[in-house]
Amino acid sequence: MRCNVEVLEHLEHLEHLEHLEHLVVSRAFVNEDAGGGPRRRFSLPPRDHPEFDAAAAAALLEGAREGATGDAEEATGYRWGEPGLHPHVARILARARDGGDERLAQLAERFLR
Repeated sequence: MRCNVEVLEHLEHLEHLEHLEHLVVSRAFVNEDAGGGPRRRFSLPPRDHPEFDAAAAAALLEGAREGATGDAEEATGYRWGEPGLHPHVARILARARDGGDERLAQLAERFLR
């Protein structure tokens, strides 16, 4: 992806780069997938499957752990803290505590607030 010099002219701290015709931007700073659907994929059953809500609760917590809450929300159709998922998250919280997964327990507690 290239950045046009006209854009750079508006950035005072980059005035010394005006002589460059183009700059190559690192892929680390390019988000080509923006607006194109979830970047992180989640394995979910069909929405009409009886276990969908439990899987959605787990996906939301997994997404939060990975910094991809928005992707999980888009994939599941549920927002963070969805009251209808509280029973599933409460079960995940109990398992996380029993298994010593402090981070998952912390996220589940936040979900339930």
